[in-house]
Amino acid sequence: MLENHFENFPIFIPFLGKNELCLKAKKDYPGELYTHICNLTRCPLKAKTQRVTRDDIVEAVKNLYHSYSSVISKEDILASLNQEKYCPYFFSYYLMQKADIIVTSYPFLENQALFTRLFYSIGIPLDQIFIAIDEAHNLYKPVNQDISLSHIEKAIEEFPHEIFQELLELTNDQQIVESYFDESSLKNLEEELFSLLQSQLMFNNPPSLYAYLVYHFLMTSLEKTLLADSQKVSIINIRPSEILHKLSETKRLVLISGSFEPLRSFQQIFNLPNSRILRVFPPKEEIEGRYFVVWNQRLNAKYENRTPEYYIMVSSTIQNIAESIKGHTLVFAPSYKYIKELEETGILKPDIIESPELDITTLQTIVASSESKKLILCVTGGKIAEGVEFTHNGRSLIKGIIVTSLPYPPPSEESRLIFDDLAVQFGEKLAREFSIIIPMIQRLAQSFGRAIRNKGDRAVHVLLDPRGTKFSSFFNFERHSSIKTLKEKITQFFSQE
Repeated sequence: MLENHFENFPIFIPFLGKNELCLKAKKDYPGELYTHICNLTRCPLKAKTQRVTRDDIVEAVKNLYHSYSSVISKEDILASLNQEKYCPYFFSYYLMQKADIIVTSYPFLENQALFTRLFYSIGIPLDQIFIAIDEAHNLYKPVNQDISLSHIEKAIEEFPHEIFQELLELTNDQQIVESYFDESSLKNLEEELFSLLQSQLMFNNPPSLYAYLVYHFLMTSLEKTLLADSQKVSIINIRPSEILHKLSETKRLVLISGSFEPLRSFQQIFNLPNSRILRVFPPKEEIEGRYFVVWNQRLNAKYENRTPEYYIMVSSTIQNIAESIKGHTLVFAPSYKYIKELEETGILKPDIIESPELDITTLQTIVASSESKKLILCVTGGKIAEGVEFTHNGRSLIKGIIVTSLPYPPPSEESRLIFDDLAVQFGEKLAREFSIIIPMIQRLAQSFGRAIRNKGDRAVHVLLDPRGTKFSSFFNFERHSSIKTLKEKITQFFSQE
């Protein structure tokens, strides 16, 4: 049908969520309501879209590809159809029928209703579909979603209901429980709550958002495992193999990640014992980073070692190493409290310190415009660690990463409960890996990853915690006990540019 228009060019459709494509969500109504905004507002566009014609679909695809440059954007999709006649979100389901390649997000794997609708709309049997999942280590997330105690309490104030009260009572104890809320009870809750929300929206009254958010959490929790403590109730994902089981009939399933370590452990927890493993390494000439670990037990960052003398030692070591780094340096510490301890030594002289209020855009501008190198103190797992880039003309501005401590998850009752449940399923070795070791390795890799963003970038990565020698296979660490020798190595590395 479209061969004359596209010849051999594959039809590529980015399938976005309703929160991105709904014309009412975030504009006329609170964004939190986007999942059910069609029914709550009785939007006529959904019904109109169900009467779409074949010619409309063909014309929209042609319009979409006339606007194609390098990446199809949300704006391209919106511009490709008559928005007064059709809903962009539901129209996208029809566009998929004509697509060769569909790119979408994790909710369409994790949510059973979205999953079913997606593959029904594609209209092709699973055994004829090739599926690739990027960043697939995220299929294992100990906590998928949570709802806070304060949200539950506010929901009860807005809309008193016995199911909300039952959820609140779970927070009286720290426990793992199988969700016992049945679908019929939640459907009754939905009818009552939606009737109230429709009335509120019709008369422009503030909607009962907390009640809606708790209802949405409860619907997501059906047949799931819940973890409760005094602050929140969480849906935990200790059986990621269930998500992949739905895809077992596909023609080919490829899981892609730079964080599949240890690989055999991921095979086990995903229940893919016969899967083929393919390791892909960049050519050696493209590797422009060096990794060092300092072998000095006085820098061992175990909690019991964090004395005033320890913080003095760490501060002076950071200051000393940073002198040899030819450019901006990010220093990652495990917490804001740890950063405060470093500050109080009076030895470390950072130019910028990350805080919860820090505006990332402003920080990026400061770094990009600075003529002198900056020492930036950050938190592992904080704003800067999670995907912020400092680049100019496609090149990274960060020349050094210093991590003060192996970023193990802090001990908590939550992590203990998850460990115990994993141990029952897979044994203590794998439970320790997935509750302690793997989260630490992923956070460390995330912090180190702030420096080298593209081919040609050069940087050094230094871990001060000597416990890191146990993980040299993951990061190819060079071990140094002498800071003087380490500085010479760093100077030599940058002299080779």
